[in-house]
Amino acid sequence: MTLNSLKHSIYSPTVLDIQDDGSSVVCQKMLSQIVETLVSTNLFDIHVEYASNQGLIKARNESYDRLINNGCKYIAVIHNDMMFAKGMFEQLMFIMDNNPDIGILAAETIKLKNQNTQEDLDARQAVANASTTSFFRGNNHPAIMRVSALLKILENGKVYDESFGRHDGEDIDLLGRLEYAGYKTLVTTKAWGYHQGEASRSSYPDVQKWKDYSRAMYERKWIKKGLQPWDSPNNPNK
Repeated sequence: MTLNSLKHSIYSPTVLDIQDDGSSVVCQKMLSQIVETLVSTNLFDIHVEYASNQGLIKARNESYDRLINNGCKYIAVIHNDMMFAKGMFEQLMFIMDNNPDIGILAAETIKLKNQNTQEDLDARQAVANASTTSFFRGNNHPAIMRVSALLKILENGKVYDESFGRHDGEDIDLLGRLEYAGYKTLVTTKAWGYHQGEASRSSYPDVQKWKDYSRAMYERKWIKKGLQPWDSPNNPNK
């Protein structure tokens, strides 16, 4: 779903770094077939990394290291349960090109149960293209990260704080670091995507325990700094 939507949505040459973190042999074979179709479009420079359940955050950081070293200007945050409106990425990058104070910009998302999600997204994007640009502060995916902003806030040389482990905290921690560095973290209704959410990790045992653990660690981290967490009502950047 996600990679096929990506092929539908992208207009310009793109570096695609795929982390397969412990999927089955059958899934890996399906991935290889989809990658072949993406390569045939001549739009994608693709790297696939196979790992053994090292976790989302560490896997992401490894991808970001490669993309940053490849000279990318923007990095898109993509999960395996997303779809993208045609032109969504170009719209996000256009806005960021004209707003250098934005550190991360996300698309507005829809969550529909029918099978016409791609058509719904494209229709919403067509309307948005002709509308006035609007923003709100938020934490949505899919999103575009500004690499020059990320380079200013690396912790231990990494984009994400890997101490959060498998569940939650790393994304709002990154948003807080960007905002306290002077960047905006926004969502725009000028770009549209679909994100099912919790598609993979909801099946993990003790998922709520890990989410509670990460949340507590996130709050302790910011309190120790004498700063308000990103999603705190007392955050001066809110």
